[in-house]
Amino acid sequence: MKKWMMILLALCLSFSVVCLYGCGGSGGGSGEETEASGEDAGTQAVEESVWKAAYLEVLQADEQAIKAYTRADQEGLAALSDLNGDAVPELLYFVRDPEKDFPYMKIYTIRDGSAAEVSYEKPMAYSKYSDLPSDALYDYEVQGGTNYAVFANKDGSLQMYSFLWGAEFGSGTMNRYKMDAEGNLNQTERFGFINEFMNSMLEQPPGAKITFWMDGEEIQEPEYSALCDACTKDIQEVIFSVDAPNGAEQDKPIWDAVGKMTPTGTSYDQMITKLSE
Repeated sequence: MKKWMMILLALCLSFSVVCLYGCGGSGGGSGEETEASGEDAGTQAVEESVWKAAYLEVLQADEQAIKAYTRADQEGLAALSDLNGDAVPELLYFVRDPEKDFPYMKIYTIRDGSAAEVSYEKPMAYSKYSDLPSDALYDYEVQGGTNYAVFANKDGSLQMYSFLWGAEFGSGTMNRYKMDAEGNLNQTERFGFINEFMNSMLEQPPGAKITFWMDGEEIQEPEYSALCDACTKDIQEVIFSVDAPNGAEQDKPIWDAVGKMTPTGTSYDQMITKLSE
């Protein structure tokens, strides 16, 4: 009897040791997980400080050119927006570069911890005004001037719409883009219209000829309308929106959709403050 009691006692003691060891092991694991989580949080904080510092340097280098461009009672336009869904925003802003004929929008992304300028093109949907530069979104300061909007959709696409008031006609072009993981901005589609009798000075006569275009080819109005609906039905963020035109019925759905949201673009000084935080 005593022998069985001794065996039972030994088994109980062994079980207790195993339980204590297991609990100790679990406690050690929790500590390691907490430490790892702390390391992840630290890494994320460093990453934010890296891109903020990189963009701050870029903006300060372009301060004079940014402040030289003024629209809608703002001194410069700048914004942060994550264009490729990698949790690190891109930097967008307008400059008046003395080496360029017109003000235009720059885009920067982070590559290998440094700010890198993103090259992109914004050609018109048709051949009119083909002599104007199209290697970026330009605020063409010709004739009646240019109105534009830049906005991002929930599907990850970026839209740039611009309307040019010509001397004898008005024309609008929507360019759609996707940014890949490497920060390259690729155009996926462009479409628009031209009203050959609409301009900023003259009253539009009845029966004015209106032509619709997609990627340089003429299309019919229903197809154009469907394209407008597709690019405005799921807007996630309006980045820039400057002086929507009056009287262009063909792009009214675009301006109506954009006008429902407040643009995130801000002044140079406000962006400097944000990047310095």
